[in-house]
Amino acid sequence: MLDTCRILEFSEPEADSYLEHHVIQSALVDDNDQCEINCYVERMCLSFNLGMLGSGDKLLCELSDSDHYQHPGDLVSKKGFSYHPTAKLCGGLACPPAASCLPNQQGNLRCVCPAHWPKITNCERGLALQGENEVLRENYD
Repeated sequence: MLDTCRILEFSEPEADSYLEHHVIQSALVDDNDQCEINCYVERMCLSFNLGMLGSGDKLLCELSDSDHYQHPGDLVSKKGFSYHPTAKLCGGLACPPAASCLPNQQGNLRCVCPAHWPKITNCERGLALQGENEVLRENYD
């Protein structure tokens, strides 16, 4: 089995926000960088919550196997925490991590999200598959 290089781009964190119901791993860390590294190492991680744990000097880092793109209703307000989503780069655009990065007929890369997802900037919603590689879509810029 070949290991592949994982590239994660962390988007701007959302202060006083928390993604609930998708925590796959928790750890105490010293800073944001340690939590980012934990997310990078855990291949299922798509986002993380980071917050103060009582009055101690450690932060609670909670890795999630989902994100606010797939479960927007699970992103809630939680004072003292910040939500840190990831994105993948696709032709210079930041795409949701679970989106597909596909070329169009001109060879330009674009993000294609599942049809059941809500409207997302820079992501085309796949509507149906025709043939092997053709995807019908709606474009949301």
